[in-house]
Amino acid sequence: MIDIEGLSYQYAGRDVLALDNVCLSVESGSCFGLLGPNGAGKTSLVSILTGLLDFSVGRIAIDGLDFSCERKAIQHQSALVPQEYAFYPKLSVLENLIFFGGVLGLRGSDLKRRIEECIGFCQLESVCSRRATTFSGGLKRRLNLAIGLLGSPKLLYLDEPTVGIDPQSRQFILERIQELNSNGTTIIYTSHYMEEVEKLCDSMAIIDHGKVLIQGKKHQLLRDCHPQLVMEFTDKLDDDFMAGLHQLLPNPERLGLNDRVLRYDGELNSAQLASIHTLVSSQNLSLLRSEYGELGLEQLFLSLTKKALRD
Repeated sequence: MIDIEGLSYQYAGRDVLALDNVCLSVESGSCFGLLGPNGAGKTSLVSILTGLLDFSVGRIAIDGLDFSCERKAIQHQSALVPQEYAFYPKLSVLENLIFFGGVLGLRGSDLKRRIEECIGFCQLESVCSRRATTFSGGLKRRLNLAIGLLGSPKLLYLDEPTVGIDPQSRQFILERIQELNSNGTTIIYTSHYMEEVEKLCDSMAIIDHGKVLIQGKKHQLLRDCHPQLVMEFTDKLDDDFMAGLHQLLPNPERLGLNDRVLRYDGELNSAQLASIHTLVSSQNLSLLRSEYGELGLEQLFLSLTKKALRD
């Protein structure tokens, strides 16, 4: 569905690239998770893919169409549901849908049919005549989604679609997204909630500093990663402890320390784990937690970016 080769982008007046030689592939019909810390390049990438930003370095093809030559055709079959509320708050649900449907070129019976379908899909029947300004966060998110679906997009970009809503509304939107995907819509999904990406997405990419760090099928990425040791301390770790730890580890270059949280990526046998805990005890360090095992998505993200998702 999406093939990106060598895409780079730099904002005017900036010294660093927002996107640096990005190569990415998204299969048709997949739900693709796009993860990265704030400032990683996610918004820049989605803005280019939706035509909001122009690019000059690299190549993008969507559904077999060259983006540089077929932008309007590509935009006609795709839609963006942004993190911001993209509707007129003083208009009702029905008035918003009529307006945005008209912008898409829908008229007459086609417009009426799509409005009815989107209202039903997002369960907005009981609030059709209400002004959007009176809505809860959950209803606003559902209206955002309904507007994005008016054009029956084959490719749907969802940017943080569950931010700031109650658990019931969040669950409803996740179920709607799963239904869209199961019916063949290709979805690009950005979120700060790792559990959402684990639940919804079959493929994913993690980007940071404008570079793609890793991409592929989610289960394969998690399966192929080294097991990880995570130890969190209340004390600052001194040089003697770190030197002793380096001697115990088979690949000490895989050791990292960030804000008193120690991470090591690699296989460790029971004797090595016991020696590490003996060293901790000999230094009289206070250990808050110690975990060793296969990486989950959040641990994979942290091991690659060395930072929390909202940093």
